[in-house]
Amino acid sequence: MNQHLDTDLDAAPARERAAALARLPELLGSPTLRILSVATTGLRQAHPVQIVVLDGDGRTLLDTLVHTDQPIEPDAQALHGVQAAQLADAPRLAQVMEDLERLTWYGNDVVAFNPGFTIDALVRACRAQGVEAFGMGHWVDGQALLTPICGVYNWTRGAWGRLSLAQAIGQQPMPGHFAAIGTALGNAQRLAYLLRWHGTPQDAPAEPEAETSGCRECWRHGQPDCGFACYPPSDAHVHEDRA
Repeated sequence: MNQHLDTDLDAAPARERAAALARLPELLGSPTLRILSVATTGLRQAHPVQIVVLDGDGRTLLDTLVHTDQPIEPDAQALHGVQAAQLADAPRLAQVMEDLERLTWYGNDVVAFNPGFTIDALVRACRAQGVEAFGMGHWVDGQALLTPICGVYNWTRGAWGRLSLAQAIGQQPMPGHFAAIGTALGNAQRLAYLLRWHGTPQDAPAEPEAETSGCRECWRHGQPDCGFACYPPSDAHVHEDRA
């Protein structure tokens, strides 16, 4: 392969990370930044059971359960803690969608960790209950935004590995007053915190020089060196358990 092309490929993750970091101050500077998180009935044919919207400073603008007759998958209930009995007298979707539209309509900078899944769940519920949905295509994908910042690049595939919210958090300490991870409020709080943490200049160790021997991925994740001398990274060694 052409040497210049090799250099371009090696530099691609750094460029993508720099672009993501440059985007964060723009979002954080928006007076209409909104952090959205939705708990659902599960992963299959999901319907919303709780919706949370925070402002850019982490203040709660909306935190509501959502009535549904759909069964909640046991794994989902164990994660977010919402039980069917709590939804019997919860606000109806039509009312909640009015509040959600007011907070996340065009002109607001809305960030959700996985907006595709969230939008699908909301639209599915709207169709099932005869409620008119509204435009959500402008919502920002927090997962895609944080992946070049917090994720691991797989040099064999030439792509970033899929990033979960827990992986994005990693070893980053979180404030003790946050709700549990997995809940709509807890996930929204953590996403807002991560955006602000990475979007604010921090003192960080300098990246090792190119001649440093050792594993790039071990260095990036603060792990003991695995013994592979793969810096710069090579296709000979990929952390498949992290990719």
